[in-house]
Amino acid sequence: MDKGIYDCFRSIASKYGLRYLVVYGSHAGGYAGPHSDYDVAVKAGRNLSLVERGLILSMLEKCAGRRVDLLVIDDWNPIAVWEALSNGDLIYYCGRECLNEYYEDLAKAIDEVADLEPLIKLFRREMHYALTRSGGKNF
Repeated sequence: MDKGIYDCFRSIASKYGLRYLVVYGSHAGGYAGPHSDYDVAVKAGRNLSLVERGLILSMLEKCAGRRVDLLVIDDWNPIAVWEALSNGDLIYYCGRECLNEYYEDLAKAIDEVADLEPLIKLFRREMHYALTRSGGKNF
């Protein structure tokens, strides 16, 4: 983690009145290479104009000194939000209310993405296949 970059990200989040900011992907996971981009998710709690999005993105890239992929939580793509919030580092939130929003968004994304029924069906099919192949031995 580069504290200077994260401090700069926090400053931008505060300047634009963002609810919270999360760094996810290779930088959060600890496997970033020297040329890795930054994956950043932000929640504004309002509709960000294209101009605001562009300004936020360019300022984040200036802080990072490299490319930034920006995910705006307010656009709500549950799979992308789940990936960012469940595997990312929350580096900024505007207060207790914003922290609660972060956890509510994470729970909502998990609820929308983590439907276990397909996994259970897959498990049952694979178990049936394994039992059939082995003739029921060792089970």
